[in-house]
Amino acid sequence: MKKFFNFDLFQRVGKSFMVIISLLPAAGLLLGIGTTLEIFLITCLIRTYNIIYTQIKFLRS
Repeated sequence: MKKFFNFDLFQRVGKSFMVIISLLPAAGLLLGIGTTLEIFLITCLIRTYNIIYTQIKFLRS
């Protein structure tokens, strides 16, 4: 006798949702690290620009 209601489809859908949910913490960590690096790199670029600008200004005078 064939089963009327098969749970295989629901099990596959549940597994796919579990994979997505298990990847969310790793994605959050990568976003946090990326934001921190972005802020650090922007401050380094601003400092480098200021140093170069003052050296060029000093050389022109």
